Amino acid sequence: MAREAKKNANYGKGAHQIDSLSGDLWLNPDWVAGKIWATLQAPGYKPPVLPAVALELVQLTANAEVPLAKIRGVIQSEPMLAAQLLGSAQSAYYARGNPITSLDDAIARLGYRVIGDLFLQAALTTRVFRAPGYEVPMQRLRVHSVVCANVARLICRRTGFPDDYAFMCGLLHDVGMAAAIAVLADAPRGASSPSYDVVKDAVERIHESATTILGRFWSLPEDVQLVLAHHHHFEISGKVHPLAAAICLADAIAAQVGAGAGNEVDVDGASRAAAFLGLSAADVEGLALAGENFIGLA
Repeated sequence: MAREAKKNANYGKGAHQIDSLSGDLWLNPDWVAGKIWATLQAPGYKPPVLPAVALELVQLTANAEVPLAKIRGVIQSEPMLAAQLLGSAQSAYYARGNPITSLDDAIARLGYRVIGDLFLQAALTTRVFRAPGYEVPMQRLRVHSVVCANVARLICRRTGFPDDYAFMCGLLHDVGMAAAIAVLADAPRGASSPSYDVVKDAVERIHESATTILGRFWSLPEDVQLVLAHHHHFEISGKVHPLAAAICLADAIAAQVGAGAGNEVDVDGASRAAAFLGLSAADVEGLALAGENFIGLA
């Protein structure tokens, strides 16, 4: 019996594996969202892997007293991510005309916090924002997330709210979309996945809830999980969460400058977020101008 089961191409994938059905069903956003949700909720679901070392480094770099050697050691434990981090640090935006030639140079020039953020960005790019057959929407999602992360940090700095987790929340706020896309890409052997244009409405509909699931799987800090779960609905128990409001506004600004991830932006919510944060229309326009510079950092 066990030997026969292992011959099945779907063996071990669980009862909720996205299957190959008629094209008409793929055109139904409710049906697609239901299938994705069932897969994410299944006991055997395996989420995209976010290396634990990335979250460890974010925590370490929040403490200026940690020895540089320890920071360097954590980064070098993931050579591929270390190389990508260094490549990002060498960009014109970060190097600012003075070449960065080594990891130590990057750490000294950019500081612990930025290095931790860039390492997390490298981890998501390499391990999460990938799905065969969906390269274009994943690339669009990656650019959107990087722009949103940088704008969110800028919003917090301009409004005086703590920015400890601003970059992380901006970077991770739409990972539920990546998870949903990965589910669609995991079609049974011999079957083809649906076009993203056909299923994007369902992906956008479910993405905030899917992001919440990943936050739990990855054991993100509780406040980060709270923000990710409410980045469109930033009023929690009758009170506005400042960082969730900042993410909602950054999300809309990213879309405004051509780095949107679809039609999931809450424009009215972004206006309310800006008002709560005390930002004028001119302030938001200034943030949009800055946001254009972040597109090349993805």
